Amino acid sequence: MKTLIFRFLLIWIFSSNVSGFGQNHGQPYSIKSVEYWTYPVLTLQEAKDLAPYSLIIIELDNLFNNRASLARIKELNPQAKLICYSNPMEFFSPVGDDRPIQKKWAKLVEEKYPNWQLKTAAGGAAIFWPGMIMLNLSAACPTYNIPGYGQVNYTQWMAQELLSILADTLWDGYYMDNGGGNISWLYQESTTQIDADNNGRPDDQAVLDSLWSQGIHDFLSQLRTARDLDFLLLANKGSLEFLDVLNGRFFEGFSCDYLGDKKDGGWHQCLANAIKIGPLTIFQVKNDEDLEYGLASALLIDAYIAIGQDNLRHYPQLNYDLGKPVGVPMKLNNLFFREFEHGRVEVRPDLRQGKVILH
Repeated sequence: MKTLIFRFLLIWIFSSNVSGFGQNHGQPYSIKSVEYWTYPVLTLQEAKDLAPYSLIIIELDNLFNNRASLARIKELNPQAKLICYSNPMEFFSPVGDDRPIQKKWAKLVEEKYPNWQLKTAAGGAAIFWPGMIMLNLSAACPTYNIPGYGQVNYTQWMAQELLSILADTLWDGYYMDNGGGNISWLYQESTTQIDADNNGRPDDQAVLDSLWSQGIHDFLSQLRTARDLDFLLLANKGSLEFLDVLNGRFFEGFSCDYLGDKKDGGWHQCLANAIKIGPLTIFQVKNDEDLEYGLASALLIDAYIAIGQDNLRHYPQLNYDLGKPVGVPMKLNNLFFREFEHGRVEVRPDLRQGKVILH
């Protein structure tokens, strides 16, 4: 039987280039939980409900709609990390009055800088999510000479706008939605094509993706350069892009099957990427049914766990006292597991099942 048990010798070794994973630096172990709040409003009672989370990603308009609620989170849990959420790739259309900053930005782009909207070769608006318009994050985006900003494209302007918001001392970091480095997937199965440089012709997909990646890297780099290293920069999609500027990545809908290897719904690829990303990996499960699957997977490698979106429900599993880990992840046939002082976690990715077992 012992010959069937082995340590993960390739990607599963906790080494010096994966700082923080598998280490607790003498502190008691606790489950690292994330709240993902994309509503633009938050009541004081809701702030109290969110306060116990380790890390709270929250839509930026809350700073203007109800700053007192954000401050309340910090009062109740000074250790919580408050992360400003925005989606620079899309604006709602129309934008509601409960999103005053996005409404201001959308109006400004529409009236003064329309070429910052992402277009198709036919001249129409590029659309990903219904009810939203897309912005041109590529390095090919046209520039405008804007007083106080200089000659800037959309990402350069947006980075400066965000930095003025992120200057508020309540924020511990920034989270970029749609933080992947390519965009050709949008119309990959369609005759419609993107025209990011506004020359009236379809962009070559490889060139487009390269320009998109460059634009997003430039955007994130401006934020990184302007803030000290303690300020956290996160983005969604569990890819390995932009890790020179990002602190971590958010795996939306864990496990994800679009990152490479699709075995067991992409679970193995997710874990491989997470090891390279480091301790600010966040596994988000979409529903309660996947809670223990996602939680056990996160506990294998000391990652964070998020449950759903705009979710005020509290889960007893997030308060389990497992004690410190007493070993690295192990594998027995199709079972992946890790021992803790007061329990054990098990994952069967082939069955999309996980367990957190308390002794």
